[in-house]
Amino acid sequence: MTAKEYLSQARKLNVLISSKIDFVEKLKLLAFNVSSCKENSKHTNKDQGSIRCVEKIDEMQIEINADIDKYIDICTKIRSYVEQIKSRTEQIILTERYLNNKSWEEIAELLHYSKQHIFRLHGKALNDFEIILKDESKCD
Repeated sequence: MTAKEYLSQARKLNVLISSKIDFVEKLKLLAFNVSSCKENSKHTNKDQGSIRCVEKIDEMQIEINADIDKYIDICTKIRSYVEQIKSRTEQIILTERYLNNKSWEEIAELLHYSKQHIFRLHGKALNDFEIILKDESKCD
């Protein structure tokens, strides 16, 4: 696995978690709408669809919690590798990009560099990260 692939794990997992949270919110809205429709139509029996929806919400929340645990583990490991890079600027670039999900423009503005210079520093940071990643894999 390359340095960029390794670092991108956190970013991708973060997007996946957000997507699942959005889906759960839609399910909750759907379950609430079904429940309120039932109340308005004066049905006394519980709707099996609503129950299945609530069960699905519970399942998804368990999945989300497991993904969050993985995300925390990955971020912790990435952070420990990034902290081994000598250049503080490179540490900031990798942290802001891969852990804080900042755009290249935001990172350039933060560091008062051009976007092109950020790209050059990012390339160097990836090389330095790759060396650390290889050294750590030798220890495992």
